[in-house]
Amino acid sequence: MQARIEKRAGAESAESLAPRWQWLLLLSVALFEYVRPMDWILSFLGPLRLPGLATLVLAFVFVFGRKDFLKEELLHKLVLAFWFLVCFTVFYAPNNRVAFNTGITLLWGMAGFIFPLSLIVCSQERVYKFFAYWIGFQTILGLLVIKDGGHGPGSYLWDENEAALALNMAIPYAVFLSRFPGLATKWKLLLYLCIAVLLAGIGVAASRGGVVGLAALLLIMVSMSDRPIRNGIFVAAVAGLGLLVLLNVLPESYRRDMGNIDNPEDKTRDERLWSWSIGWVMFRENPILGVGANNYPWTNHTYAQKSPMYTPKRKILGGRQTH
Repeated sequence: MQARIEKRAGAESAESLAPRWQWLLLLSVALFEYVRPMDWILSFLGPLRLPGLATLVLAFVFVFGRKDFLKEELLHKLVLAFWFLVCFTVFYAPNNRVAFNTGITLLWGMAGFIFPLSLIVCSQERVYKFFAYWIGFQTILGLLVIKDGGHGPGSYLWDENEAALALNMAIPYAVFLSRFPGLATKWKLLLYLCIAVLLAGIGVAASRGGVVGLAALLLIMVSMSDRPIRNGIFVAAVAGLGLLVLLNVLPESYRRDMGNIDNPEDKTRDERLWSWSIGWVMFRENPILGVGANNYPWTNHTYAQKSPMYTPKRKILGGRQTH
């Protein structure tokens, strides 16, 4: 990962750096997105719609700035190709209005943050600094989740599952930076503290999806490390110790909820598997073009009877997402 960052960011000359005000604007957007101060400590500024205005300015920075960087990375091309596919589904999706809105939302996300991120964070120093700030923002989110009993500060992060997902995303970057050669001990300790807060936030969120996501994340991190066996043993030991602590701290309702993950009689578990089985049938029958962007809720009833889990008594899930 470090070599890839150096190859991408080190290739830029000092003259090509985006202006400092753009860099600060990008950080403010990340702050607004994950810490959401307008939803708790700066609520009096809410009517000014500062997050939306900052994102709009970032979109203008991208639209009127250079775009040659888009062809430098395969990931940029794949993101654009996926967006064109989303737009194309408008012509055949059962609910083409939903497909159209999905395309607009994706375009806004690309122009308002994803591509400006690649444009502005264009030096090795800025790459590492952005990681550091982003981990800091996520750590503040973790503290807010702990303080509010599992909820984030507002908007989609108020949901425990969404908050746990956001915290999960920051963990591998914190681990990566903590292993950076030559990093001072005080910064390593600070990163370890951030990781502890992130993990505690995921635990307090009491999200089964968050725990499953964390398990998948740790598995990928271990498998991609230089010493997967040694690191796997270490992670398993730390995870086991953390689980024992959580089981003695978290309420009985959460322990009972987690215990039902592999319970075949659990209604939520069964309904998720039922939803996924329908989605798998959709994929097998439409592996390239799909059924239309964000159109699972509008098409799952037409594939339900083809699922191996189908029975005449099963509730059809029309209008619901696949989770």
